[in-house]
Amino acid sequence: VPGEPKERPMKHLNAFLLNQLLGTPVLLLGAVVLQDLWSWFVTPLGVPALVFWQAAGIIVLIGTFKMNLARHPLKDEDDHPIAATIVRLVALTLGYLMAWGYGVVWHAFMGA
Repeated sequence: VPGEPKERPMKHLNAFLLNQLLGTPVLLLGAVVLQDLWSWFVTPLGVPALVFWQAAGIIVLIGTFKMNLARHPLKDEDDHPIAATIVRLVALTLGYLMAWGYGVVWHAFMGA
């Protein structure tokens, strides 16, 4: 296919840039969720509260350690890296929101 060798690296570069652009707000959402969950469930045990940037740092640290450990390639990921990036970011966002929602419910049942 004409133009294929140049097109593939550009798709991956665009996917990387999209991941950086959209991944930052997802990271910040994760930090807010971690900070809330920490204050609801860990701080009552006598552990100091987390500030926002500490929570963001923990998210980055955990992401660094688990990078590629449990990564399962999506079907046709090499052919559609931008779509794969969007799917991963949406899944991560939904995971954060679900954890936050479960935390709110559990916190409400604790009567705090």
